[in-house]
Amino acid sequence: MDAVIYERDDLAKCAERIKIIGEMEIADPLSILDFKPHSTSAQEFEVLAIEVLRKIGMS
Repeated sequence: MDAVIYERDDLAKCAERIKIIGEMEIADPLSILDFKPHSTSAQEFEVLAIEVLRKIGMS
C-alpha cells in the first residue's frame, strides 16, 4: 500500500463523539467524510479508498 494517513487530529475528533442515553455514554463516531469532508484527513482517506479499490480490481 502506498497511501498514508498523516493528518489524524480530525480523525480523533470524529471518533470521540458520544451520545448520552439515559445514564450511559454510547460511542457515536462519525465518518471523517461527513465530519469534515474538505479536510486533509478526508482527502487522505479518499486516496486510500481509491488505492484499495484498484488493488482488489474494482476500479
